[in-house]
Amino acid sequence: MSYNLLILESPGANITATMFVIHGLGHSAYTMKPFVERLLKHDKFKHIRFVLPDSSLVNMTARKGKATKSWFDIYDFMNFEEQDHKGAWKAASNFRRLIKDEIEIRKIPPSRIVVSGFSQGAAMAYMTTASLDIKIRALISLSGFIPVVDSFATNVVDANKSTPMLHCHGNEDNFIFLDIAKYSLNLLRKNGFQDITYKEYDGLDHSFGRDDEFQDVCTFLEKMIPPIDAEEKSKL
Repeated sequence: MSYNLLILESPGANITATMFVIHGLGHSAYTMKPFVERLLKHDKFKHIRFVLPDSSLVNMTARKGKATKSWFDIYDFMNFEEQDHKGAWKAASNFRRLIKDEIEIRKIPPSRIVVSGFSQGAAMAYMTTASLDIKIRALISLSGFIPVVDSFATNVVDANKSTPMLHCHGNEDNFIFLDIAKYSLNLLRKNGFQDITYKEYDGLDHSFGRDDEFQDVCTFLEKMIPPIDAEEKSKL
């Protein structure tokens, strides 16, 4: 399956990096657009091409077949062990293809690619990066988790075990509870992913973009993929 893509970049800019921004359950690429536009207001991010994939509609089991924007089916919101493993890993495969297209067609070096997402989108970022056989620069998770615990280890490869990861989470998240997030981070560490920076935000619910969280994302992103000139890019 191929996804529709919303592309945001500064007109006329020298694009030397790509950031994938993956939306959450029930959202669309346009949900993430204001967050990305806020990033693009900063001169230090005008060299980044932002790719916002848009999911299709899924007849969701947990919602009695109601068509819902989602990357995979959800069987039960209260039972993370009973999930659509096949569909989730299929979606991760689609995202791996998007990343490889960015490298092969757009000629963006893997060391200049960041994968990010919110909620279910962050889940896809984790699964995609963990199963990708090419090392990318970094991952950013906003209120993320790993939904496919039982099948996670068997799909992990070594390429991104040293890739820096930023996990941001509110301590009043009433959808992806902190316990779920921390369990997911421990699962990552058990499978060899050690470069994880965890940021917890007092009073933040299941949302993204609050000023303190946004600033942490900016600081991390600037460190991971700073502006470079064409000569530097050619050496990568």
